[in-house]
Amino acid sequence: MWVSIGSVVVAVLAFLFSVFSFRESRKIDFDKAMLGSCDDLLGQSYESLIKGRQENGFPVSDRLQWLTSARHIMRYYDAKKRIKTKPYQVLVENMEAVWRHDFYKALDFPDVMRGRYFYHDEDGGIYPPSAMIVAEFSAWKEGSRDPVEDYDVENFLSNEDYKSMFSAIFSHARRYSKYREIMADE
Repeated sequence: MWVSIGSVVVAVLAFLFSVFSFRESRKIDFDKAMLGSCDDLLGQSYESLIKGRQENGFPVSDRLQWLTSARHIMRYYDAKKRIKTKPYQVLVENMEAVWRHDFYKALDFPDVMRGRYFYHDEDGGIYPPSAMIVAEFSAWKEGSRDPVEDYDVENFLSNEDYKSMFSAIFSHARRYSKYREIMADE
């Protein structure tokens, strides 16, 4: 009798484990698909924004291009919210940082940030929420941890091999008061 009860318990546990494994596998598959979708949406947003760049490199002042770019960013935010597993959340954050830099570089022109760029025709020019969405996406997120701040500067500056290989970097670092103190111990 104990053997049959034990067999039932093992069978139930095996069933529960397989259900749990199946659900986890589905979550991971879903998040993987969402990550791909997020990357596609940001790529489409960026391409919409920079399509037909002007000779000076900045995006054309086109209402529909900015609107399309903003719509893709908003769809990206929706897709990003659906990602639930930690590894894919980290991946989407890293991917977003890469795209944010590309958007920032696309908008990093003084003429783009002038009023006449946005409001230039009788139709009113670029729809303000479109410009806001794209601009906000391109900006560094307030309160975000900068991974560069975690770098062990002292380890680099105390490495004798690096002093000869990267003398220009050492010379450059000496110009910054923050690093003069570290380098004073040499």
